[in-house]
Formats: sequence, structure tokens, C-alpha cells
Amino acid sequence: MAAKRDEGMLNAKVELAVQASVSAGVLLPRRGLLLAGERGVEFRARDGRGYIQIPWEHVGCVRVDLYGRAVRGVEFAVEDNRCFMFLVSDGAELVRLLNRRLGRAKLVPARHALSVLQRK
Repeated sequence: MAAKRDEGMLNAKVELAVQASVSAGVLLPRRGLLLAGERGVEFRARDGRGYIQIPWEHVGCVRVDLYGRAVRGVEFAVEDNRCFMFLVSDGAELVRLLNRRLGRAKLVPARHALSVLQRK
């Protein structure tokens, strides 16, 4: 998918765009598009207010939130100990792209509170 390039965009070419939500506070999810391209991943809010840009070289790991065979979301852990959790519409396609861009070693399963309790 080709997105119109604006001066603030991280990528010149968008390889994948998926509907996503990111938490903008305790109770306020922000909806928009998660765009992946040659330089990294960026989130653009639907209402035009705010964005997040994550260059590939700053990604420490990506926690993949799986429910059965469906990918519900991804969490990017970046170098400065910040994390960005996105709930996504087409998680499987996004994970395939992340695997190509980052390598399998940086993709890890997300840990759920219930799975931790069941192991004890």
C-alpha cells in the first residue's frame, strides 16, 4: 500500500498498513493506522492528533500477543526502556513483516498473567 508522503513520516514507502489502537492513557485508547516501511514502524492517530515513530534499529524486541493462532497485538520494547502496545487488525501479516525486518530472535511471545499463575 502506498501512503501519501508527508514531511513528518518516517518511511518513504509503506509496506504494510493495519488498523491499530494504542493506549493514550488509562482509559483512552487512540485508534489509527500502524504503518511499517523501510525505516521502521509508525502509528498515526485517526483524528490526526499524535503519532509514534519507532525506527528498526531502536527495537529491542517485539512481544507478540497470541490467542490460539490469532495475533491480537504486538508490543515494541525500545532501547530506552519504553514499551508501546498496539492492538492490531491483521496481526499475522504484521508478524510476518516483523520477522523479515527484525529476525526471529527479536520476536518473543507475550506473557499473560493467567499463564504465569498456571505454571505455579
